[in-house]
Amino acid sequence: MLEHWKDSSKLCAIGLVILTLPVVAYACTWGNYDDCPSWPSCSKSCGGGSRCRTCESCFWKIDKTFCETCNAFCYNGGVYESGSCQCQSWRSGDCCEQCRQIYIAKCLHGRQECGGSPDGVRCTQCENGYTSGGYGKGCIDVDECRDGTTGCSHGCENTAGSYRCTCPNGYVLNSDGRTCRDIDECVLGGCSQVCTNHGGSFSCSCYPGYQLQADQRSCTDINECRIGASKCSHMCINTAGSYHCRCNQGYVLEANGLACTDIDECADVLNGGCDDLCINTVGSFKCACNGNSTIETDGFTCSGANVEPSNFFSTNGLIHQLLPKGCHYIIMSKCDADSKSIILSSTSAWHKLQSNNDVVYTFGITFVEIKTIVLPL
Repeated sequence: MLEHWKDSSKLCAIGLVILTLPVVAYACTWGNYDDCPSWPSCSKSCGGGSRCRTCESCFWKIDKTFCETCNAFCYNGGVYESGSCQCQSWRSGDCCEQCRQIYIAKCLHGRQECGGSPDGVRCTQCENGYTSGGYGKGCIDVDECRDGTTGCSHGCENTAGSYRCTCPNGYVLNSDGRTCRDIDECVLGGCSQVCTNHGGSFSCSCYPGYQLQADQRSCTDINECRIGASKCSHMCINTAGSYHCRCNQGYVLEANGLACTDIDECADVLNGGCDDLCINTVGSFKCACNGNSTIETDGFTCSGANVEPSNFFSTNGLIHQLLPKGCHYIIMSKCDADSKSIILSSTSAWHKLQSNNDVVYTFGITFVEIKTIVLPL
């Protein structure tokens, strides 16, 4: 520097005037303000405050104030934009620092708090049947059925905020709303014939001679005759719920109600109605005559030479003769304690002779009945 200034002196000697300026210790750039104090505190601790400072130009020594935004941030997930904090719905305040009451379904009024990470809101006390789901999850339904606190005896169905007890098929809920009782379907008439109640159900059955239908409720008659289950030796007559056997003509039903036995018409006291001989055949019989007598066209009466007294009527002490005009008469000449029961019946009234009350007569068709044999006279 000394040498520089010596050279400058020489210039002055030749007539040039050189101004010398004080030497500054730092470089100064046009327009800069380097003489600035420190920034003061921000006007707000959050939510976008401001601060200003006044600086002096290093060249012109002119003051100028500079300002800036500071603490442009928000709490609890808020976003700073357009000069303020945009908060979540459950937050309020300049910096989103306050908890704001919002609508939470099934949450009791005033029972909310903010917090959590990330920030959210939760209900601290929900309505009955609901419980807090935590921050941001509101109130959720309590499944009482899963908790096993319902007291339902059978089934349980969860509902929104509550529950209800259920019963299986065949049961009905009691008035206590928890226990179930069996339904007696038989009282309701579920079967057409026999009903048996079971726990929670029932079953139908039929009387003997009937069979249960595909609907498991109604019964229909079993035709034992058609399916060959009757065991009748001759004819089978189906009836409602049963059947009975019947025999062909000339047979009689045995005591077992199934088998048929040939009737020996000749062995009975009426001798088959034959005047003389009676010949039994399978299921029938025929009459014959002794000696030279012949059988009449009626198949019973004998006529001709050497007609012997009727074995049948003589045996039973009866006098049976054909009277004129198709009339008959029978004299009961033998009727004591040893006699077999003989019944005379008529299609019209009986009358007594005025001259002899021991003699009765009728104008109707007369029949002789002995045991199972009935023959017209």
